[in-house]
Amino acid sequence: MPDTVPGLLVAAADRDPGGVWLRTDEGQLTFAGVAAQVARAAGRLRESGVRRGDLVVVTARNTAPYLLSLLALSTVGAVAVPTNPASAAPELAGLVDQVRPRALLSDRSLAERVREAAPGLGTLDVDEVVGRWSVAPSEEEARPGLDVGPDDLA
Repeated sequence: MPDTVPGLLVAAADRDPGGVWLRTDEGQLTFAGVAAQVARAAGRLRESGVRRGDLVVVTARNTAPYLLSLLALSTVGAVAVPTNPASAAPELAGLVDQVRPRALLSDRSLAERVREAAPGLGTLDVDEVVGRWSVAPSEEEARPGLDVGPDDLA
């Protein structure tokens, strides 16, 4: 049995690639699809400079891209610091001051509040990190790189 969340995801994708992982009004995603999406999103996070052990404040609505970004952060080995998307800018600013994250991950609807709370801190758009999530993957799609271990803070 895998000993990390990304490892469990890869094992589930190998065991039941066509099984439905998520179904919403916007589309659905299979286990193979989620593994492929997480691999791509983890790559985008790495390109943005997010590394193992980095703290990333996440303030986004509860959507498929939000869930996928949390899995991508754990795949990279980064530590997601989820926040209430209804938090006022001063409350978010206080959290950012305490946590001192590498970056903020947010969605477009909250971007103005996030920029106000943390001017100068790199802000990543959850929809850009994840991309079009409901695309059906091919059999050759990538699996997340398992560069995180059970002793990592993530």
